[in-house]
Amino acid sequence: MLWDMDGTLINSLPSIVYGLQKASGKNLDEEKLLSLLKVNSYVAFEHFGLDDSIRARFKEIERGIHPSEKKPFPDIKQVLSESDINVIVTHKDKKSAEDLLRYWRLDHYFAEMLCLEDDNFPRKPESGSYEYLHNKYHIDLVVGDRELDFIPARKLGIPTCAFQNPAIEADFHINTYKEFNIVKQSLKKES
Repeated sequence: MLWDMDGTLINSLPSIVYGLQKASGKNLDEEKLLSLLKVNSYVAFEHFGLDDSIRARFKEIERGIHPSEKKPFPDIKQVLSESDINVIVTHKDKKSAEDLLRYWRLDHYFAEMLCLEDDNFPRKPESGSYEYLHNKYHIDLVVGDRELDFIPARKLGIPTCAFQNPAIEADFHINTYKEFNIVKQSLKKES
């Protein structure tokens, strides 16, 4: 399985909201900000009139938030342990992504992690990172929380599972990882 990290494996959206508010110096409507971040950060920046120059400051603030404040979603370890292969494609920088996985003892569940900017792959929704991982590991499912997580999967014909976002097009939708057995059973029937 190919996983997105922020908002899918790790509940890091509250720290992202905090980082954006602090970097912008504005009290942004959290609910609206979260809904826009589910699209992408560029949409959120535009909506709130945030200058792209604060992006570096935001990343610095967000990186400084201790991993204990960015918890894995409940039951994710069980789902990861039952998968043959897990890989990650994230926009997060390599050091903070590795630190986060190590802190929560999730690192051993993953065969490979691509941090797009550090690993010289184009950002999602470009498909280069997915193509590379699919050719290497034969990915059978992409799990994410935003539409841009699924555009490359569709291009490659890989089934998709949306986590906590019923508004996006996906083959499966779940709100908790307790529901993941339904997805696994459906995938087995299709193969």
